Amino acid sequence: MKKYFVNILFLLTLCISSTTFAFPNEPNGFRNLYWGETLQEVKNSGYNVKYVSYNSQYNSVTYAVYLNNPYISGYKFDLVCLDFWNNQLMSIDIYFNALNSQEVSYTDLTSSLETRFGNSFYVKKEAIMWVGNTSSIGIYKNPTSNIIKLVILNNDLIDKAKQDAASKGW
Repeated sequence: MKKYFVNILFLLTLCISSTTFAFPNEPNGFRNLYWGETLQEVKNSGYNVKYVSYNSQYNSVTYAVYLNNPYISGYKFDLVCLDFWNNQLMSIDIYFNALNSQEVSYTDLTSSLETRFGNSFYVKKEAIMWVGNTSSIGIYKNPTSNIIKLVILNNDLIDKAKQDAASKGW
């Protein structure tokens, strides 16, 4: 019975247009960081960036960026990472430390984003997703640590990065 239910949900998900999940006020980046910008353009905008790692899954490079105002919806974040594929900004990862419940709450952060972007598409218990025409936003709570990650990504560039990696056998 459970398999039938899962299969029916999967088929319904495939039948529903992705534009059904589009959310209002869809972002085209974050704090003067825009999709498709090059690393040099980010640096020229005055951001201090530091190399973090290479991601073989997307053939991308991650940099940490330091922002003057480390708050989103009143919640303080600890780190922002920028992911570049083909020298184009494709995603922004924002990390919160939930060790101090007064600083950030997964539930409160989710509620704040739902107020701003509307109803979300729930992926699983520790992940909530909003899918738009250009961008997607996800909140991921690591059940074994105090880290909450907010990801804002460009749908088109992520798809191109996946296709590029697949074509090279990665």
